[in-house]
Amino acid sequence: MLSIPRDLSYNDLFELVESLSHESSATVSVPSRFQDGGRFGMSGLLIQWFAKWSRTSSSRQLKIIGSPPSTVLTKLAFEPHGCAALYFAASAVGALKFSATSAEIRKYLIPTLLAMQSSRYRDTNGSRAAHLCCFQGAANEFLLPLYSQRDEGTLRKAEGFQTLTRQMIESFEPLALRAISGEKFEYLGTLVEELFANTHDHARFDERDLVYPFGNVRGIFMRTYEYRARPTESGDDSGPLGRYLALSTSQKKFYRPSADENMRRFEHMQPRSESRDVPLLPTRVLEVTVYDTGPGLARRWAAKHASSTDVNHISVEEETNYVKACFEMHATTKRSSGFGQGLDSSLEALKGLGAFMSLRTGRLFLHQDFSKPGTSKFAPQHWYEKRPELPVTPGTSYTIAIPLSRGDQ
Repeated sequence: MLSIPRDLSYNDLFELVESLSHESSATVSVPSRFQDGGRFGMSGLLIQWFAKWSRTSSSRQLKIIGSPPSTVLTKLAFEPHGCAALYFAASAVGALKFSATSAEIRKYLIPTLLAMQSSRYRDTNGSRAAHLCCFQGAANEFLLPLYSQRDEGTLRKAEGFQTLTRQMIESFEPLALRAISGEKFEYLGTLVEELFANTHDHARFDERDLVYPFGNVRGIFMRTYEYRARPTESGDDSGPLGRYLALSTSQKKFYRPSADENMRRFEHMQPRSESRDVPLLPTRVLEVTVYDTGPGLARRWAAKHASSTDVNHISVEEETNYVKACFEMHATTKRSSGFGQGLDSSLEALKGLGAFMSLRTGRLFLHQDFSKPGTSKFAPQHWYEKRPELPVTPGTSYTIAIPLSRGDQ
């Protein structure tokens, strides 16, 4: 049995991905909530993991830890990773001889789905967050906040996503809206629209345009939280995000940390061992994740533009170049008609926001700081410079960090 810990780190998750090839991966236990809400972007990463679980194990059993199991399942249904666990699992077992089939497990998702469908965003998550998830094949797959009708061809346009983004944030932290200027909010709404439009096209089919037999999900997750650098994260784990937040708070007047203090500490930040004595002060962060569990950017790009290429045997550098190509002007991997400028528009929005983005797709875990002066293109770096190649994961997960400030910046 695989057991997912409450304090799941990135390295823990990568080891879990590698463990999916073993027979012990058929049964999985997962906490209903993670410590401190989980690390940056962990919800999307774990959803990708559950998708791979569904494609590598025929007897996917969810082990429910806690009693009564029905209460645990209800809590899981109000967390993004829990939604994926309930959706992809083939069965569940627990205390008191509890046993449930896939159909019985998915019934616990109904209250969450109804909250999503009726735009009751505060009721879509058990903590300070909001979540929308489209489950392939579900009666409510095409959620009305995302689609004007329950039909795949009715994805909302810019104005609808501006309203959606505002309502989602307002549902769990209205004060966060005061911390984002009107111009930056337009960038944020555009970013959510463009990224989700990509998931709409990528998540429902594999690179051959076939439906995945065990389902797919795509969605949006937003939350706010206090970011504190943990000693075990400095340098090797969340170092890129920590450095971004330290630099951001040294340049702008944010309403939680002291700018002067963070500048002093930023200048003295060192790798893991030295930085334990100079952790970052708390920073209030808006985190936005847009995810899907389709073939991933490089695989989809290769299927369209390099069909003779076997993506399983290309180098990490080549895979990175495929991902970069997806962000070039006029480049598109979309099945639908259009000009194919979605991801390029996303770059403009990221620069306008001065945001930090992580991207997990295929064998890659990339990041880029868009607050740096002179940023003009998509030029990501590997999260782990010494380990650029990671275990393959399906789909794509974008996670955006935006430090919250007072008024316009």
